[in-house]
Amino acid sequence: MAVTDLHLLHSVTHDATQIPGINRVSMNTGGQLRADGGCAKVYPEFVGLVDQSANAQFDTTALSVALGLCGLSGTDVGSTTNGIIFWEKKLTDGGGIAAGSVHRKIAAKDGLLVLRSLAVSERGDAVLSYELLVTYDGVNAPYVITGSQSLPAVAANTERYGLGPVKIGNVTISQVASYTLDFGVNVEVTQADGDIYPTFAAITRIAPSLTVRGKNATWLDSSAIPLAGLACTHANTIFYCRRRSSGGGYVADNQSSHVKCTMAGMAQITTAFDANGVDAGEAAIEVRGTYDGSNAPVVVATGQQIT
Repeated sequence: MAVTDLHLLHSVTHDATQIPGINRVSMNTGGQLRADGGCAKVYPEFVGLVDQSANAQFDTTALSVALGLCGLSGTDVGSTTNGIIFWEKKLTDGGGIAAGSVHRKIAAKDGLLVLRSLAVSERGDAVLSYELLVTYDGVNAPYVITGSQSLPAVAANTERYGLGPVKIGNVTISQVASYTLDFGVNVEVTQADGDIYPTFAAITRIAPSLTVRGKNATWLDSSAIPLAGLACTHANTIFYCRRRSSGGGYVADNQSSHVKCTMAGMAQITTAFDANGVDAGEAAIEVRGTYDGSNAPVVVATGQQIT
């Protein structure tokens, strides 16, 4: 049979706002089938759906747009008007993107959208990752699929961020190759009374961790990160995503265009020295976040200067 239906990702809609810079979408139905025969029979004689905990993940480079819509506390999807919508654009055989109302949208009307990670590496663009835990609102299926759609307009994707300066425990960390901020958001998703779909989702814990990697064996030092670790505060543990300039290099540090992250907690060296052959040795630092009595363990702010 001929291939007639191929689709690309288009965008993700948060209520009524299109999020640009989407470069990955992964939607899972979360269905769990149970097949059983009983009486120690060789072949199952019954199969049925016992659970469907749908979830979806997406990545974007549009950090300030996305963070303005959904931050550390997440988004209660059921409190929005339109929910979270994933758009799929159809390809035309012998052409490109199909014209007209031939595309698809898949909407989640209820659930919880949470931050998963912020990652950036040398020469790469910073990527913000989200996860949607879908729940049942009593009316709509977890995913509402609609065909014959025209595509929504998406704002120009002008946001790109590179690796910025990193300071941990008031120590400037040089020769950084990458860092990954795991927001550590734990979500309780559950159902009861024989429901197939989850009907409840809530954040139970936020325990962020930062992993910094680079080629600098001197990170482990009494004058840097000592063996016993180093206490961190929001005032002395700061790491940036530096805004790129379209048609140029980076936006100047004194412009309020960058993303600034601060953490309180404790840092330790997890990899002191890892070398192979003639390659320079690598090291890694981990920072575990804690609540300081006033601020969340990690604070992420857009529109900042690099100081």
